[in-house]
Amino acid sequence: MESCHDHVLQRINRGHTYVQAEDAIRRTSARGIKVGAHIILGLPEETREEMLQGADLLSELPVDFIKLLQLQILKGTKMAEDFMNHPEVFVTFPSAEDYVGLVKKYRRHRRSDIQIGRYVSSAPSDLIIAPRWGLKPYEFKGTNLENANNELKLAFNKYLEENKIMDILFQCFLHGVA
Repeated sequence: MESCHDHVLQRINRGHTYVQAEDAIRRTSARGIKVGAHIILGLPEETREEMLQGADLLSELPVDFIKLLQLQILKGTKMAEDFMNHPEVFVTFPSAEDYVGLVKKYRRHRRSDIQIGRYVSSAPSDLIIAPRWGLKPYEFKGTNLENANNELKLAFNKYLEENKIMDILFQCFLHGVA
């Protein structure tokens, strides 16, 4: 999904609208399948307010878990070219603490039963143009996500186990559904 806003989805050439993603999520959930969404914070032309609105919008959908990722601008990509030519349309996070602050707000906006399966993305450091925090996901010590990440891992593993998600995915794989 990556964003809940059509102007952002169009800007990043996502190939679908919010309404189309919403329809797919509702139809998938109606079949008894647990639904997850990837959300990228910091996409071009999406304000911090719109990012938080996205949490509200997702909370209205039958989403079971999300993965939050900060946008990483990687060398050699169209996004890197856009970033170099129009940095003003990107919300960047100058520090990990700045990103953590937004994530905390996002958590408060989302429906409380939506599990968060990840908070940060990580690409090889030699490919990253921005943000360059110099941290790996497991190195978020002192950012208040460290404890949240540990709690998250336990809760997410419990969620997967209780809902037999891995069993379902394995069966789908065996039967050529996925």
